[in-house]
Parts: sequence; structure tokens; C-alpha cells
Amino acid sequence: MTGSAEDLYRPFRPRAGRVAPWVAAGLWVAVLIGLSVALPGAGAADAIGFAAVGALGVWLMSRFAGIVAIPTSQGLEVRNLFGADVLSWAEIVSVTFGRDSTFAHLDLAAGSTAAVLAIQSADGAYARREATRLATLVEFHTRPPRDGSAGGPAPSQS
Repeated sequence: MTGSAEDLYRPFRPRAGRVAPWVAAGLWVAVLIGLSVALPGAGAADAIGFAAVGALGVWLMSRFAGIVAIPTSQGLEVRNLFGADVLSWAEIVSVTFGRDSTFAHLDLAAGSTAAVLAIQSADGAYARREATRLATLVEFHTRPPRDGSAGGPAPSQS
């Protein structure tokens, strides 16, 4: 593949959404450790409770940090907070990412939409460029061929 084709198929990941959850998880654990040490009369059950709440918070933040959308020649795998969807390019009609959108949406052929949390408005101009890149991929894979040959790109070389 050429450099530009490799760029086109890069995974979509939020910028702020990768760092902020790990910082929050670290602060969360530090606060819980501080509370467990500072509370007078805290016993083993309290320590276990603090550890459980800390582990739950770290797990939740890891879900935020794991948000990604991975394009391939066959389709798009969208991993959001609590689930993943694998969509073929034929299922995706268009990409919506407006000025008032928190994140991008895929308009699907079935009449529904799917959120793409990997493209977040908090990332500003970067998010707009990523939404445009995703829309380019959708158009590339769904437009009819002009010369009568089989449509779509050559399979990726991975």
C-alpha cells in the first residue's frame, strides 16, 4: 500500500479520550488509598471495600481508554464503552458529525444509527478531520465502480 492508503486505514482513536481516563484512574486510586489510610478505625473489610471500588473505577476508565474504530477493506469494527459492532461497508450509508454533535454517528442502511465514540468533538479540528476520513472510506467502499470493474479497494496488505 502507499503511505496515503495506510493513513486512510489507520484506526480511529480519540486524543483526549486516551489519556484522560488513565489520569482519572490514577487519581481515583490515589484518593481511595488516601481515604483508606486516613480513616480512623478502618478494618480489613473497609480495605477490601476500597480495593473493590478502586478496581471498579479502573475497569471503567479502561473501557473509556479502549474506545476505537478499526477500518478494514471489509468494513468497520466499532468498539464503544460496553460493546463492539462489526459493520460491513455496505451497511453504512453515511457519516454524521455536526457542529453540535458530541461524537460521530453512522447512518445505517437498516434505518438506524450507530455511535462512533472514537471521533469526539472534544478533539476539535482533529475530530473533524477524522470524521472526513471516515466519510471518505465510506464513500470509497460504497460508491458504484465507474469502469464496470469490481468496486472497492484492493485488499489491505497486513
